[in-house]
Amino acid sequence: MKDQLPKKNWLEQVWVDGIGNINEHLNRIPKNDYSLPYSNHAKAINEVQRFFVEQTRLGIPVDFSNEGIRGLKHEKTTFFPPQIGVGSTWNKQLVYDIGRITGTEAKVLGYTNVYSPILYVCRDPRWGRSCESYSESPYLAGMLGKQQVKGIQDYVHRSILVLRHI
Repeated sequence: MKDQLPKKNWLEQVWVDGIGNINEHLNRIPKNDYSLPYSNHAKAINEVQRFFVEQTRLGIPVDFSNEGIRGLKHEKTTFFPPQIGVGSTWNKQLVYDIGRITGTEAKVLGYTNVYSPILYVCRDPRWGRSCESYSESPYLAGMLGKQQVKGIQDYVHRSILVLRHI
């Protein structure tokens, strides 16, 4: 989208009926005025969400997604080593913690979907994205992938439970 926040012309464009997903919106790549401080980012994401719920014909909320393979893709978030390096540790707790941090940062910034982990079992190092694989071992990739997912989801579920008790 050329405009970072809703404008009147948005209703004349392709998303007049709504849109399913906005990928990497306002993640500071390229630079924009709404990524930092994080409170500005949350306000901007809420404004975009409000537009799609209140102004479009179907009123369906947007799924805001972002990359999370090496941590959330946003300026000043935590950046981790590639999955192939993390996989070499065989450390389930480390991978869980990476997921928890990634999920925490995604939740705080308003992203509802994180693209992580990559569960591709890399058997050919010539593949250009082989560093995004935990291992050539299906067992290790599955074990660590499960921990990453649990880490991301546990934070999200825990924060929802906390909000319900307030």
